[in-house]
Amino acid sequence: MSEVDFNMALLQIEKGNRKKALKYFDRAMKFPLIYYGKAKEREEVFKGRMESKKW
Repeated sequence: MSEVDFNMALLQIEKGNRKKALKYFDRAMKFPLIYYGKAKEREEVFKGRMESKKW
């Protein structure tokens, strides 16, 4: 489920909906991930996408 929430967060960024993007990203990051590097990778991708929208 965390992968779905993460992808929804990225989709919401592309749609221009910052509030929903943050909501989905928060849900994705609350899910316990086995691989520590995955959380860091997601943070970097999310941050990069947000910066590309000047948010």
